[in-house]
Amino acid sequence: MMMIKKYLVLTLVVISSPISIYAGKDLMIRECHNAPVPTICMQCLDSDPASVRAADPVAIAGILINCLDSQLHILAKQVFAYI
Repeated sequence: MMMIKKYLVLTLVVISSPISIYAGKDLMIRECHNAPVPTICMQCLDSDPASVRAADPVAIAGILINCLDSQLHILAKQVFAYI
């Protein structure tokens, strides 16, 4: 009986995981569709593993802000390297 319980729990974990990933991906696509540059938006979200677990647009916005802030710092360093 214990083996059946373990099997059921394992099955539920395996089955439920992709559903949440697809829900996060759908939210990412929907939010990036409204962005001025949807490609960069999706690249930022795809680069952060936390984005697939984002439950709402506010979480997506926070991930995008962190990503764009990192990209801004990289560009600033490159510009100042040439000055």
